[in-house]
Amino acid sequence: MSKKMNLEYVNNSAMKAMKALPKEIALQFATDLQRVQEGKSPLSDFKHLKGIGQGGVIELIENGSPAYRAVYCAKYEDTVFVLHAFTKTTNGVDRTAMKTVEERYKAMMAEVNARKKQRRSETTEAALGGLCHFHITYDSVMFKGWFEANAEASQVAYEPISGEQMNLPSHQLTNSWLWNA
Repeated sequence: MSKKMNLEYVNNSAMKAMKALPKEIALQFATDLQRVQEGKSPLSDFKHLKGIGQGGVIELIENGSPAYRAVYCAKYEDTVFVLHAFTKTTNGVDRTAMKTVEERYKAMMAEVNARKKQRRSETTEAALGGLCHFHITYDSVMFKGWFEANAEASQVAYEPISGEQMNLPSHQLTNSWLWNA
């Protein structure tokens, strides 16, 4: 059995929109989302929305008068992201709702990318033991030094092999290589 996916609302407005649906509709969509978390198909009708992101955005459908929709994405971070829920008020595409979905998809992707970047940073820090030693050549002078792998400073102290200390902006450094402490 595979691991159950997490469930997250992309923001508080998405959660409020789901809670604003009639209780029986919200319960049906919640059941559908739980099934998706478990790797199963939703019980409600659904369709993949084209033209939003790189695929993976799915609209749950409860037709009737009125009709209801919930939109989610389950493609990233082992998480089902709920993007929007709404009462459908038109026979065609609800452009206002789709604009909201697009905006929330962009917010979701920003969060997904931030998490990936954080994981890479944590992985690098763990691999390097948190401390990096280096030699660097700058204007034909060899420098040696160290910094913490999670440092976010724009400048790092470097010590020339001759023993002098200098502060150089990191963008001016060339021919650098790192090794573990």
